[in-house]
Amino acid sequence: MYNRRLIVTAAELNTGNVKEFKNGEIHITIEVPQGRGRLPRKDKWHARELQIINNTGDFAEIIFFSTIAAKKDYEINPTDHTFIRIPNNHILQDQHGNMPFIKYILVKGTENGSATGDLILELLNYGK
Repeated sequence: MYNRRLIVTAAELNTGNVKEFKNGEIHITIEVPQGRGRLPRKDKWHARELQIINNTGDFAEIIFFSTIAAKKDYEINPTDHTFIRIPNNHILQDQHGNMPFIKYILVKGTENGSATGDLILELLNYGK
């Protein structure tokens, strides 16, 4: 089973700026052997489950985009999109293994500088 952990540090959260994780940081590429004398095939796998651990001392906000067009629409009209607020001392988890294909993850904290710990995003159970 393949898993990946993304971390947003307290310093990044305290700026109030948006931290962006792109396609290459979210997905993994697996080389699949093709048999004798053939080059391996490269498959792009994505996470099927997500766990967000907020022990930062403050809330954090997160939004996901599965298409480039949706991300561009956010850049043009940010007020048309709503971030999901993750309370402090909270774990948000998708246990059903049906997480949609995600190309971008955007995370932001607060500008008040009260985050004292890191926000952890665990992308779990990678598959095709």
